[in-house]
Formats: sequence, structure tokens, C-alpha cells
Amino acid sequence: MRSLITGFVVMTLVALSGCNQGTPGGQGTTEKKPAFGQADNTFNLSVPDFSSSLQQGKQTEATVGIKRAKNFDEDVALTFADVPKGVTVESTSPMIKHGETDVKITVKAGDEAPLGDFKVNVTGHPTKGTDAQVAFKLTIAAKDSFTLSTPTLSTSLKQGETQTVSIGIKRDKTFDQDVALTFGDMPTGVTLQPLSPVIKHGDTEAQVTLTSANDAALGNFAIKVTGHPAKGADASNELNLTIAKKSEKEHAAVAVRTPELAAKETDSATHDGTVVSITSDKLVMTNREGIEHSHALTADAKLTLDGKTCTAADLKRGTRIRVTLQSDEPHAAIRVEAIDKNPEFASL
Repeated sequence: MRSLITGFVVMTLVALSGCNQGTPGGQGTTEKKPAFGQADNTFNLSVPDFSSSLQQGKQTEATVGIKRAKNFDEDVALTFADVPKGVTVESTSPMIKHGETDVKITVKAGDEAPLGDFKVNVTGHPTKGTDAQVAFKLTIAAKDSFTLSTPTLSTSLKQGETQTVSIGIKRDKTFDQDVALTFGDMPTGVTLQPLSPVIKHGDTEAQVTLTSANDAALGNFAIKVTGHPAKGADASNELNLTIAKKSEKEHAAVAVRTPELAAKETDSATHDGTVVSITSDKLVMTNREGIEHSHALTADAKLTLDGKTCTAADLKRGTRIRVTLQSDEPHAAIRVEAIDKNPEFASL
């Protein structure tokens, strides 16, 4: 019989003794059953008394055995029924030949196999006489997977600027694959490097650099980030990006732009601080230096709390916030992103 590829999952035994006995087969089943033992010219199939926990995308090995009574020496072909959708049962030789006591089978669960407990029925077909049947229990469990994380607060980028963003990964249990990243449609005039970033096995994030042209499209954008593992299903998240307008003075200074100036420009697009008071059309806040100032809220201003849409009433005094300003009206806020319980914002 062929050897199995590496990486199979060993079945977990529920009991160490006994076998799962089904109904006998063979020509002798038509005779009167003896008070004790097995009737002549019959056979029974058996599987270990286990509950097999098999993850989506994995495979496991099992053994189907045969107990032959006196005078039964035929080959027995095996078939499998009630196999869950997305699960396959394979064997290089699905037959227990004369003189053999068992046969190995491989059970494979696809990435989309349904979760839960299932009973797989095994039927043995002898050359002559009636069939024998036995069943084993199979449990399909969710595969080890991963999730992607993006900056919870919107990434703000002015025309002509470059900024580095981290895409993080959280791995479940034994998931240890490399994950290739792809990005959905980027705003016109915005490019990304590297073009094909990969979060390597053992790494917790990958960094990408966004560059906005001097004439890049303005506005708020949600860019889909998708992670593609070598095996299994993809995972995705959204990267929120705000492209703000650069002033005429800033355009003129591009040629002599320094890192210190770039940092100053970024600060002018967004402000971090805490809420003093807020209504439907006005926000009063203090910045990181404790200086109080106010902003008008645009009619379509977006308010979020820990990444979820909220109302002005949800933002209490002292709540930490990041305010994105309207490029052509620097005292008008188009986005207020607040943080409360999310630990990822503790550094703000």
C-alpha cells in the first residue's frame, strides 16, 4: 500500500479497548446464528472505536479491519457512504484481499468541508453472499487560520507625501505559513511598494510604503487588503486612507522638502487629542500639548468609536480622538476617530 504524505493528523482514540462492530456478511448469514461466536462462512468489518477530529484542509489515516469466520476466505471490496460534502475517502486498494486482516484508508477534508459530527458507513462486498456493514464517527473541526490587521485610525496622506503602513497578522494555533498580500484598487495617483509584500513565517507584520503624487485623487478611500496563504482560505481587511490637498505654498516647497517638514505636514492634516465637548456641528478638543481649540463638523463628518460608527453623544469628555481636517477648510473636521476600550490605541 502507498505511504501517506507527511502532515497527516492522527485520530484521537476515545476508548482503548473494543472495536466498532457492525452487521456481518457472507453466505453464512442465511444460516441460523449460533448462540455464541460467529457463524461459519461469514465475516465482520471493524474500525477502531474513536472519534476522529479532522481539521478543514487536513487529512487523517484510519484502518478498516476484517474478522473472518471458519470457511470464509474471499476478497472483500469496500465502499463508503454518507461521506460529508468536501470530504473524500481514499485507498490505493479499497479491498481486503484473501489472507489480509485490514486495509488503510485516508480521509481528507477540504477547506470548505462542513463542521460537525458525521457517521461514515463502510460496506464490505464479498464475492458471494450478503454484504457486511460498519460505521465510524468523523468530526470536522475548523482549520487553523489567520486574520489581518490594519491601522484602526485612518491613514492620512497629503498629495506629494510618502508614508509607511504596517499590515499585521494574528495566527491561530499551528498556522505557520507565509502569507502573500494583495491590495485592491488604489486611489488614482497613489502607488504602493513593494508590489507583492509577504508576511513571512515567524513574522508578525509586513510594512508597505504608500506614495501620493502631487495630483493624487482627494478623499477618503477603503482599500481591501487580502492575505493569500500557501494552503487554505484567504483572509481580508480594509485599510482606510485619506488623501488631503497640499497647499500652493507646500507645492512650491516640494523641491526642498525635509523629513522634519514632512512630519509637520502630516500633523497639519490630522490632530490627536481628547474631547472637551462635542455637538452635532462643533467639536471642542485639547491637543497633545493641552491647548484647547475647536472645529466645525461638516454635515457628512464620519464619527467612529473603537472602529465602529457612533454619534456625537457617544464621545464623552476625555475620550482620545484623532481628527481629520478638510483640506480646503482647515478648521472643518471631516472625520473624528475615537478610542476607548481598544488596547491597540494605547500609544496615542
